[in-house]
Amino acid sequence: MRNRSIQTTIQAHDLNVKALLIDEPSGCLISGSTDGDIKFWSMETFKCVDIWRGVHEKNWFLRATLDRTPVSTYGVMGLEANGDWIYSCGADGVVRRRKRPLAFPEEAGGNDINIVHL
Repeated sequence: MRNRSIQTTIQAHDLNVKALLIDEPSGCLISGSTDGDIKFWSMETFKCVDIWRGVHEKNWFLRATLDRTPVSTYGVMGLEANGDWIYSCGADGVVRRRKRPLAFPEEAGGNDINIVHL
């Protein structure tokens, strides 16, 4: 029978996680958040090994309603990997391409993890 309980929980970002990518060549789980940051997590240890800060910034627009309420959206909305590149898109209307890291420092000072063994 399959064990459907949570095995690992990462408190990855201070705000919502909007994008998630498993990048097997780097051995990382990559997360993008409404805080605008992209973080790389070792799939072996679940420690943060790299952070790209402020990749996508806050964007304001008027809601398409009668009251035309201003709304802010921000952060990373999508992630994709292809070859040596990591692509991200955000609510700022920008698509960015960055070279995939070849190596990571020991730890990038990311958020704590909570590993649950059930």
